Amino acid sequence: MGLVRKGDNEQQRKRMAKMSMRDQMMERAAQERQAPTRDEIKCHSCGFKAHYQFIRCPECNEVQ
Repeated sequence: MGLVRKGDNEQQRKRMAKMSMRDQMMERAAQERQAPTRDEIKCHSCGFKAHYQFIRCPECNEVQ
């Protein structure tokens, strides 16, 4: 497991410990209400296209 994923998991566990069960259920419901997007994201430097958000282009490794 990578360091980034491990750090993200630790932050999520801390946040969930502080939240009440009602807040957790409300957050989960809000996430489910958001419709998945079919927008096409395009890299500015190489023109790589994807249907997901990316910070660093998987093709040319440029930061967006």
